[in-house]
Amino acid sequence: MPRTDSTGDGRPTRWRFGFAAATTAAAAATLPGLVGCTATLGPTDGAVAQATRVSELESEVATLRVRLADATMALETARATDPTGDVEIAALVPRPDRVVEAGGSAVRPSKDDDGGRDGDAAGILQWRVRTEDARGRFVQTTGPAEVVAVTIDDAGEAVELGRWTIDAEAWRESLREGLLGTAYAIDLPVARIPADAQFLLARLVLEDIRLAAPLRLESPVPVIRPLPEARP
Repeated sequence: MPRTDSTGDGRPTRWRFGFAAATTAAAAATLPGLVGCTATLGPTDGAVAQATRVSELESEVATLRVRLADATMALETARATDPTGDVEIAALVPRPDRVVEAGGSAVRPSKDDDGGRDGDAAGILQWRVRTEDARGRFVQTTGPAEVVAVTIDDAGEAVELGRWTIDAEAWRESLREGLLGTAYAIDLPVARIPADAQFLLARLVLEDIRLAAPLRLESPVPVIRPLPEARP
């Protein structure tokens, strides 16, 4: 049995022994829990999970943007064609005001095809355009559209190289969303690109069911020729 005689402070020795034992037992019981928490919680696992979640949310946002643009265009079309529609709500919906050239446009001649003249070649017109409202925000348009490509000859006269009609369905399917923003991708074959042409002049006439007059754009598109093959 523990001693019951008193120490110098007048308390029994067994009381001091009991308090020290209880304190040691509590600390020993707490320590494994602390060690376990430190072992199972890692910043690497949390960072990977967070990055995965961010990627998922970015993908959802991109999808919702496309759906919102489609819904906005459908609403605008319904308001424009239904005379009994709510005029106040229709006034709040963005309407196309202009069409502008977007980044990434080029005329690319083919090094394999011959357009029928010395040095001339067939190729493709890759024109990127955006339709915007009065505040510069992208707005979808209904189409149809007409595109004309011309070049300027030595006499300073415009020579037509091609004319294409794009129906409403094809115009809608040409919508693209990428790093440079949302734009319509117009890819059209050109039968002959003059060998000395530095650019082609592209003209666009775009109709929209909400507009009384079509949108128009005329801009030079640079000719980017393929690099010559390296000699052995």
